[in-house]
Amino acid sequence: MTRVDDATDRKTLGKRLVRQEGFAGIGRLAIGLIHELNNPLDGAHRYLRLLIGQMPENDQKRMYVEQIQNGLLQISNVVDGLMDLTRA
Repeated sequence: MTRVDDATDRKTLGKRLVRQEGFAGIGRLAIGLIHELNNPLDGAHRYLRLLIGQMPENDQKRMYVEQIQNGLLQISNVVDGLMDLTRA
């Protein structure tokens, strides 16, 4: 192998290393974000379940609370998807 090839290989490896370090940083950011989102989501789910359990079936407000719960479940699914990506 010539010196030019060695220099090119080193340059290519350097670029790959920088890219991998960037991906690792994104992964750490995603994990931190996941944890910050999961804590309040978990609390909101618990309190909504308690609230729904205390409401009569035919209460109009129960429908609104259930819609909020459905929205939180969608957010939780997105967070779970992020968690799956960080494990890959």
